[in-house]
Amino acid sequence: MQPHARQQEEPSTFVQVGRNFLALAKIRAALFGLELADEVENIKRLVVLALAATVLMTLGILFAGLSVVVVFWDTHRVLAVVGVTVAYLGVAGLLLARATNIVASRTGAFVETRRGLSSDLTIFGDPNEQK
Repeated sequence: MQPHARQQEEPSTFVQVGRNFLALAKIRAALFGLELADEVENIKRLVVLALAATVLMTLGILFAGLSVVVVFWDTHRVLAVVGVTVAYLGVAGLLLARATNIVASRTGAFVETRRGLSSDLTIFGDPNEQK
């Protein structure tokens, strides 16, 4: 009767597999949560940069128009307005370049989650795969 008592002490293989799948699902969910938080922060940063660039570009365009009007006015007012216009456009250009670099350097959303799930499918087999 020892083998029967031994079976009751140790969980069955199916129970162990179920526990392993549950643990794996928890890990994948945690990884997804971390990557989701990272994506949200990236989007927030891009929105702020885009808004700042938009405001500064608008101001730059307004000052450029004002510069054209002032060009035909007296002498030294033009230099001040053109200087402010160039400064705003320069800052807006830097912000847009930074936003473009961030977008270009992104590797994609949820890379680690997709890599982990792909690894899981390789190990356990793809249920959609034709046999």
